Amino acid sequence: MAISLGGCCIVDSSVRMEDIDSDPVKEWVEANRPEPGHLSVVESIPQDVQRWFDSRTEGLTVGGGAANAGMRLADLGVGTEIWGLVGDDNWGRFYRRALERRGIDVSRVQVTDKYPTSRTVVLEERDDRCFIHVLGANALLKPDHYQSSDSTWGDYLGYLYIFGNEWPGESGRHMAEILERMKNRKKIAMLATTADPNKIWDGAEPALRYADIFFCNEVEALGITREKDYRAAAEKLNKMGVRLVSITLGRNGSYAYRKTMSDQFSARARPAYDIPPTVRRAAGDSYAAGFMALCDMHVSAVGLAEGAESIPMNTACDYGNAVASLAVGGNQHINPEMVRRLVESRKFLYIPQQPDNTIG
Repeated sequence: MAISLGGCCIVDSSVRMEDIDSDPVKEWVEANRPEPGHLSVVESIPQDVQRWFDSRTEGLTVGGGAANAGMRLADLGVGTEIWGLVGDDNWGRFYRRALERRGIDVSRVQVTDKYPTSRTVVLEERDDRCFIHVLGANALLKPDHYQSSDSTWGDYLGYLYIFGNEWPGESGRHMAEILERMKNRKKIAMLATTADPNKIWDGAEPALRYADIFFCNEVEALGITREKDYRAAAEKLNKMGVRLVSITLGRNGSYAYRKTMSDQFSARARPAYDIPPTVRRAAGDSYAAGFMALCDMHVSAVGLAEGAESIPMNTACDYGNAVASLAVGGNQHINPEMVRRLVESRKFLYIPQQPDNTIG
């Protein structure tokens, strides 16, 4: 069963501050860089700064949540397609070719000549990173980019996974329209967040009520709900309409919360695996890919009828944690056998606590 991932198509340029040898680039970076671990959004890059980044091919990768999770899913043997928008330029062609080489269907990545391909400058500083995102073609993303003139649109898809809050403007309404279409087709709709929730997620509640599964990290969960504890945040997200909430907790693993139609709830806190981290890129997207891969196996076996209520949360969290742990451990390509061996090893960073209850 295929998984369709929609979101911002981005080309990432990673650079260390000490390697910037251009005064205009240094000035632009200093004027726009956010706090460590955060993301700032700018409308464009000055031409002289653009030329400096264009001259660098080292540290150049495809980015954005859809591509990050999609590459992991493809490595795990899950049929994957990407939806989105790129510019009619070298970076857009680079984005499409890079994903095609990983076996991902990019036929629904559309091209525009109105804006260049979106870029993110990843600033590496000691033990942390920050991000300057140039909006580019993603400024044009609308619900129509996630549908097709083909009357069978969505019929063959088990999931639609959208990183919708990367969109500007009326993001909540746009996400709601897309997720509602998938729900009307009896598919499992997934939603993720990858940007500053304090600035962008106001007004996203219309979309959350259509989400079967919502992925976020602890900081994002607290920012969206204004709660002080991730458990309370998960419960509030559930009350906002999300069927199954999955929150990543860094080296502490992950937490999942679900409330069934019969008002019984289940909650699971699952530990990360004991693999020393060597990289920090896209751990959350890797977790989501592992979680989704387990969902794909489960739904392929039992069917879509029971939706998010039938997904085994313990196993899904363990698969997500395993893929994330392998990713931050420096493994560029993660295959199903690597994940299976790690899950079966139970080499956790800590002993799992008793679950909050015994349902699900």
